[in-house]
Amino acid sequence: NLQMMYWGTGTVGLAATHRPLVPFVKSLSRVGRVAAQRMYNCSADSWVAHGNTDHTLDGSLRAESYWVFCATCGVWAALQLFENLLYSRLDSTRAADIVDTLSVLRGAVRFFQEYTFVDPSSGIRHTGPGTSPENSYLVFRNVTSVG
Repeated sequence: NLQMMYWGTGTVGLAATHRPLVPFVKSLSRVGRVAAQRMYNCSADSWVAHGNTDHTLDGSLRAESYWVFCATCGVWAALQLFENLLYSRLDSTRAADIVDTLSVLRGAVRFFQEYTFVDPSSGIRHTGPGTSPENSYLVFRNVTSVG
C-alpha cells in the first residue's frame, strides 16, 4: 500500500513528496510488462503489478495468492502520479515527470483494455477474479443448504 502514504499530499501542499514515487512506479511499470505478458498474455505495451513488491520490483505474485492476486495495484500506484500532476506547479522543469506519468498510465490502461472482457449480454466490462487482504472471505465446502 505504498501509494496510500501519498494520499492527500497534493491537496495539503506536499506534492513535492511524490518525487521518489515517480521513478519507482516508472521502474515498476517496466518490470511489470513481463508479468502482464507471462501471466495474462497481454501485449508488450501493457503492465501490471500485484499486491506485493520489493526492491526487485517483480510485478508477479510474490506471496500467498489470497494476499496478492490483485491486478489493480499497479494502476492504483500509477494514479498517484497523476494526482501529483494535478496538484503540482507544472513548468518546463517538470516535463520529464509529465511524460513519465503519461507513459506509465498508458501502459496501465492498456493492461486493463486487454485484461478485462465484455459481457455480450450487457456490454459491461469485467475483470477476472482477484483478491485483496482488505476483502477476505470464507469458502464453505460441501454445503448443501443455507439456513
